[in-house]
Amino acid sequence: MKTLILILILILSPIYSNAQTAVFEWNTGLTSCKGSYDTTRFSRAEMETIYNYLHTPSSEMYTVGSVWKIEQMDSASTAPIDAYMTENMLVYQNMRIPEGEFWDSLLFLRILELYEVGESKKLFVLALRSIAALYASS
Repeated sequence: MKTLILILILILSPIYSNAQTAVFEWNTGLTSCKGSYDTTRFSRAEMETIYNYLHTPSSEMYTVGSVWKIEQMDSASTAPIDAYMTENMLVYQNMRIPEGEFWDSLLFLRILELYEVGESKKLFVLALRSIAALYASS
């Protein structure tokens, strides 16, 4: 009888363990990737947030608040950059990530990237406004 119960447990355990995993698919250029994750630890939405904010560098970060024409120099503002940085920082602060040194360092580097790119863009906008004011006064 004990042997029968043990055999049933061994047969049914893979079925139970597969019910806790799900497949997450993403693309990196021309490569299609698949990975599995534990659904008891992370939801699909959390996996998408991790992918969107940690795995993929945001190209939007480089275009927010950009000045494209000379006529925009005197009206350029750092407000869109500040709003973008604040919104993304809230996501980073509330994001649940897997445990481990890799994920901790990746989160740290994305926050550092957000800060450095944001601050350099704000300095650029302020420099453009100073140049526009200088030319307007002469």
